[in-house]
Amino acid sequence: MTPDPTLWPAADFDALVETFRATGFRSGNAWFRNDTTNIAYAHAAPDGGRLRRPVLFVNGEFDGICDITRSRLSEPMRRTCPDLSVTNLQFPMETDSPASAQCLSVRECRVR
Repeated sequence: MTPDPTLWPAADFDALVETFRATGFRSGNAWFRNDTTNIAYAHAAPDGGRLRRPVLFVNGEFDGICDITRSRLSEPMRRTCPDLSVTNLQFPMETDSPASAQCLSVRECRVR
């Protein structure tokens, strides 16, 4: 199955697939191991890397690694995303449940 070419050009998708075939899937998703390049990219980003559009962060209620509601992990994100909304999903949860429908309404999950 290939993605819609209007959203993801075939050449780009093919390059990604070939890279995964050559290097495996794990390394391509380990962006956190790429600090030097990520930091250089962030310093070169327009407007100091601030995102001026609404940003939604979906927090896993039981995610011990990336929980931004009970730790200071969210502080850099809150500084660079002035229109940040955060919602917590408790798992297991069906995607058609009333709770998930509520969380799709970003303004209902607004961080104050």
